[in-house]
Amino acid sequence: MRFAAVIAGLLLAGCAVAQPAAVPAGDSGADWHAAIMHVENRHANVVCTGVLVQVNLVATAGHCLQGAGARELLFIPAGTNHAWRGMEILAAGGITEGAEVNAVEVARDWALIRTAPMPIAPIAILPMTKIEIQKAIAQGARLASFGFAHPDALVEHTGCALLDVWGEAFFTTRCPVRAGDSGGPVLLIDAEGARLIGLNSAIRNGETLVVNAGRFAPWASADDPFNTRALAQADNQTSD
Repeated sequence: MRFAAVIAGLLLAGCAVAQPAAVPAGDSGADWHAAIMHVENRHANVVCTGVLVQVNLVATAGHCLQGAGARELLFIPAGTNHAWRGMEILAAGGITEGAEVNAVEVARDWALIRTAPMPIAPIAILPMTKIEIQKAIAQGARLASFGFAHPDALVEHTGCALLDVWGEAFFTTRCPVRAGDSGGPVLLIDAEGARLIGLNSAIRNGETLVVNAGRFAPWASADDPFNTRALAQADNQTSD
């Protein structure tokens, strides 16, 4: 099955969407905001968003790498001016060119980058099925998408709604993401805090395609996600 789509990090600025709301700096009720990263790719002059999933591990969209080496990637946590440089990359793949993407390409559009440890609490990963997401929302959890559509401020995109879930590969939402939001987290938020369920990858006819967190969770939760077998395992998992 083919999907007519555009890469979220490259062609979103022209979309007619509702104005997002800037996240207040220092919001004491959401300390997890600091775990969301402004990502700079100095190799290709690309700006994306990422999320801290271990104290020294950032998840983002694979296409945000655009041929960069780890040292050409900078990560700036929301609300700070301090940057951490990438040290090592594990990437399953990523949408890199063209207007046609398929389910396998979207499912592979993730990357994990090792950094020096950050004094920030990571956001927990929670891979979920469609029924589990729907149940959580019915019980009061909020579906939200975050990113750096504005270059100097973390933005929460309002109006999010779950549309469909395509197996374990990806799901679609009505989160109105924009340029700079690629790799940004899609979260379920309730009284207990925020949990990461996916990463923004691409848009198609007003829908946002989100990589299911289950695609990268095994490596993000591992003691050493950069072991020599990890990338081969990722390729095998996402080429089914």
